[in-house]
Amino acid sequence: MLTLVERPTPKPAAREVLIAQEAIGVNFVDLNHRAGAPYPVTLPFVPGIEAVGRVIAVGPDVAPDWSDAYVGYAGPMPGAYASHAVVAADDLVRIPETMPARRSAAVLMQGMTAYYLSHLVTDCGPGDIVVVHAAASGVGRHLAHWLKAKGAIVIGTSRRSAGVDMMRADGVDHAIQVDDPRDLARRVAERLGAPKAVTTVFDGVGGAICIPSLTTLAPRGHYISYGLAAGVMPPFSVAALSGFLDQDFAGSLRVQWASLGDYLDTPVRRQHAADAVFAACSNGLLKQPPTRTFALENARQSHRWLQEHRDGYKAILLP
Repeated sequence: MLTLVERPTPKPAAREVLIAQEAIGVNFVDLNHRAGAPYPVTLPFVPGIEAVGRVIAVGPDVAPDWSDAYVGYAGPMPGAYASHAVVAADDLVRIPETMPARRSAAVLMQGMTAYYLSHLVTDCGPGDIVVVHAAASGVGRHLAHWLKAKGAIVIGTSRRSAGVDMMRADGVDHAIQVDDPRDLARRVAERLGAPKAVTTVFDGVGGAICIPSLTTLAPRGHYISYGLAAGVMPPFSVAALSGFLDQDFAGSLRVQWASLGDYLDTPVRRQHAADAVFAACSNGLLKQPPTRTFALENARQSHRWLQEHRDGYKAILLP
């Protein structure tokens, strides 16, 4: 029910800090956690994996320069839907004082995700043809912008006409509405003038779009999954990636799951990614998503609003 409750203010343990939170990012994975699928949680549970605020207390073995630092985090699960949160100091990134909390919380998680996908998981550039599923979503928009800046040809997909309009406005090379995943390969081939010509697929959707995505790939193509917005993918044989067993697949395909926590797994890497996001926001490469703020006690309404505004919108909770 996402009911607001009073709890004692937590105290930081060793290598932890206490943050007075100023803005909390609401992400679609929060809705998955609330539903208990596909990511199971143990109740009672406080959702939230992203927030920005000020350090007001530090635990033992924390460097003194974290005191009063303006910080954010994206990925750990300290129960971010709260006025205060205890977070490991190693999980934090420093936020420029010039970046307002609401703006930072609107781009941090999604921007860092787009960064590691476009810069660490792959090195797509000129000559590469990439498919970005849900390219009108928060991560998808940032990812498409970064891939375009690196010289790749970007094919964006959306299930909604409003998403197609947004992708076109963003300058995506080919904006495709995919109502039925089974039409994906045909629609992509029509745009490219050839089947099986895609270098890389970025998929934060999952579910039924997975197998059709594999059929768009050229030999040695790379399918990268980083989210399960539409649920888990159907099972398939690794041997099918050879192309010998299924004529719909080219040969030597690569399939990968890529998580933020595995790629941005050190304080240095996290801070580098965050700095890249803030720089890209400052120079206009990454656009601020349409944002609506909600009081913390209205978290339920924020989830409902986010479900109704899936294409590129961001909900922010204010304690």
